[in-house]
Amino acid sequence: AKEGAVNGLFKGVGLTWLKGPIAAAIGFTANDVLKLAVPATRRALLEAASKPPEPTPATYLEAKQVNAIESLVAGGLAGAVAKTTIAPADRVKIIYQVDPHRPFTLASAARTARDIVTTEGPLGLWRGNGVMMARVVPYAGVTFLSYPRYEAAAKRACETIFGDKAGEGG
Repeated sequence: AKEGAVNGLFKGVGLTWLKGPIAAAIGFTANDVLKLAVPATRRALLEAASKPPEPTPATYLEAKQVNAIESLVAGGLAGAVAKTTIAPADRVKIIYQVDPHRPFTLASAARTARDIVTTEGPLGLWRGNGVMMARVVPYAGVTFLSYPRYEAAAKRACETIFGDKAGEGG
């Protein structure tokens, strides 16, 4: 049975539009928090309480001064937190995407989620999330590692093109 472009290619896109910004907000917030926590934890483990710990960076710019491994770890963990948070919505969306005979609406998605909880228990909404982490953690780690570098390159390019610091005008 042919579904057509709307019911096939874009099936469940409404749920994606709802969860996408939430996942991004959670991921960036978790990354910012973890970029403070990972270096502090590493220092604490290395010093083994023999010396007082170094102060944790207090500003966003100071927090960006982490090494690549710390950034990869923080970014990977941030991606895991974000993806795990939205995993129930992904599970429901995939059920609709693979079944051409199941029409998608947000109300039917809510019923499907309720049915999963009834038949499999609440953890059923996270079925498959462990396997997803094998893809998400490295991807998010690299994404959050590279983002500040691309951001800095874009700012330098704007300064070169427009002749002043980006965003400062004059």
